[in-house]
Amino acid sequence: MPLRRMSPFSSTLNLQPSFPGRSYFDFRSSPHQLSLHSSLQSLNAPVAWFAFDPGSAHSDIIFSNDNLTVTCSSYDDRVVLGKTGFSKGVHYWELTVDRYDNHPDPAFGVARMDVMKDVMLGKDDKAWAMYVDNNRSWFMHNNSHTNRTEGGITKGATIGVLLDLNRKTLTFFINDEQQGPIAFENVEGLFFPAVSLNRNVQVSAVPLKRFLLAGAQRLLLAAEHQLPKDMRWRRQLPSLTST
Repeated sequence: MPLRRMSPFSSTLNLQPSFPGRSYFDFRSSPHQLSLHSSLQSLNAPVAWFAFDPGSAHSDIIFSNDNLTVTCSSYDDRVVLGKTGFSKGVHYWELTVDRYDNHPDPAFGVARMDVMKDVMLGKDDKAWAMYVDNNRSWFMHNNSHTNRTEGGITKGATIGVLLDLNRKTLTFFINDEQQGPIAFENVEGLFFPAVSLNRNVQVSAVPLKRFLLAGAQRLLLAAEHQLPKDMRWRRQLPSLTST
């Protein structure tokens, strides 16, 4: 069954920016640890902060918001990558759907730097993706479509991508719920966050500060119900749960 994901982390919330010079927020719930899906137990996943990369994107991609937001001038699918690549460790990121009119199928996932930029993400062997409409989603790699799953997106939806290079797996989430099974296994090498979209879609990478606060708040509120009333974290950490 799909995992209800309050956070992509198990007993430890370790929100580690993927760039130097910043500290991280580390909150351990032990001895009252959260019980999540076995595949995510002991997961210690850095937050993969990135901006989109104008230098490697298709020329039809339109950038704004300091390269955190992208759309497209074409009705055809165009690919854009994130600037940050990952070759080891566990990484999680989220994107929000700012505009969507139910017609195109945007795709989200990871890709090699030399992925084809003028087709939907996942059409060639250089990308691993989930494409989704307003009702359902599919996984796609090398033009092979698998695991049709009910549940789509609307304007305002959040897409989560969990790249676990320790276990060599890629997993997707829509609005905090795991979408289908583990999408891909045996993934290894250098990967970049990737999106394909056309002019009917606009997508934004979630800014780091907002993600840190939201992730901490989700974990704390979920775990609060498992503690005795006199030990609840909301009373101990009001600054995190009052924003």
